[in-house]
Amino acid sequence: MLYGEYLKFNTAHPEVKKILHEYVAATMNIVNKSKVVDSVCVANEPCTYAYNTQYYKPMWYEYIKNIYGDIENLNRICGTDYEKFEDVDMKSQSEFTVLYKNVMEFNAGVLADYLGTLCGYVKEFNPDMPTHAKLLPITLDYGRAYKGRKLRKTCAVFRLQRQRREHRIQSSEAVAFGKA
Repeated sequence: MLYGEYLKFNTAHPEVKKILHEYVAATMNIVNKSKVVDSVCVANEPCTYAYNTQYYKPMWYEYIKNIYGDIENLNRICGTDYEKFEDVDMKSQSEFTVLYKNVMEFNAGVLADYLGTLCGYVKEFNPDMPTHAKLLPITLDYGRAYKGRKLRKTCAVFRLQRQRREHRIQSSEAVAFGKA
């Protein structure tokens, strides 16, 4: 289950989700008794690199199939000559290409799903507890080729207002907070 980067696990793996759920349950048992905790930070500067593991490959293939429909369409749009979707490797895409953009968006989606899962676990044990995450600019950007496209999905987890979201993308600040 090793992930290979900052998060040393596959965030979508069922066993990982089970362990995280148990961890959040134990943590929220303590937090809910506290009179001083007014929000929960579900992640501090998380980075995901879905292309460093075999685990996400089937999801990646399904993702690009949903975008392009068939391999001929992918090849036409991307200027490639793949024979099948399973030949499209996430890790080997050159920056500033259409497929690189797809890889970064897929990767950002993995992170957004992870954050959403953690927020959901917190809400399960305290529906009124605000949640937030500290995100690095690279997390918000995930490649200069498409600056912040998947951020909408991440921001939806925290219900950030559009103005605040755009400010965070354009600023050099490394924090994106939101209250659910």
